[in-house]
Amino acid sequence: MRDYLQEKREENRRKKGKKLRVIIGIVLVIILISGVIWLLRGSWYTVQSVSVEQLDSVLSQEVASTTDSYIHSRSFLASIFLNANSFLGFGGNSLEQEISRTYPVLTDITVSKNYFTRVITIQARERAKTALWCDSQNSCWWFDDDGVVFLEAPVTQGQLLKKVISSSNTPITIGQHIPLDSSVLNSIFSFLDAIHAPGKSLLWNPALEEITTEARKGFPTIYFSTRQDPSYALPSIEKISNLQNISYIDLRVTNRIYYR
Repeated sequence: MRDYLQEKREENRRKKGKKLRVIIGIVLVIILISGVIWLLRGSWYTVQSVSVEQLDSVLSQEVASTTDSYIHSRSFLASIFLNANSFLGFGGNSLEQEISRTYPVLTDITVSKNYFTRVITIQARERAKTALWCDSQNSCWWFDDDGVVFLEAPVTQGQLLKKVISSSNTPITIGQHIPLDSSVLNSIFSFLDAIHAPGKSLLWNPALEEITTEARKGFPTIYFSTRQDPSYALPSIEKISNLQNISYIDLRVTNRIYYR
């Protein structure tokens, strides 16, 4: 009987010890989690400022505001562990993508985080307005040297503006590339600059894969192929003493020049 009571007391002691260890373990886990949350939510991970470089003041403020909103827009779970303005809630690449999506006019976007000064630095540049892209409905957009459409533009009749007028009904949207090889198109504009063409408006026919200059009084109409760089013809064209006496120049055949 005495042995039975002894065993029972030892069993109860073991159960109490086990419960105590479980309770201590839970308390330690809670302390550990609380410590981690305290560290993550500490001021040493708080963004102090956002610096936007190489842009004008208005656009810089807009990008900084977008960055601030992006930092604060985190998931519910992340908001538990991180403070509202924490460095740790986002990656530089994701912020670059957000800025690029919000501001198609910007390119070469880089984001860097200095954990010592707690400053986010954003560098970007505005896309250059290379030429206008206009559709058959007289809607126009600016695109850059890479052929990226980035800004809606008013319809204009200015002869000095570089412009491509498309006969295609395919819609084009901001952020996408023009449906032409931008390197060939840039070479065509360079060709026209070199021969001092009075107008820079081009008519694009996708079905024929050709580009034609708009007719100008006292200057020949020029036919280009969208499949080749026309610079091969420049030395020969420059030898023509008076282009005003020529009605057209045809550069659609590879390495051939036809004119009349």
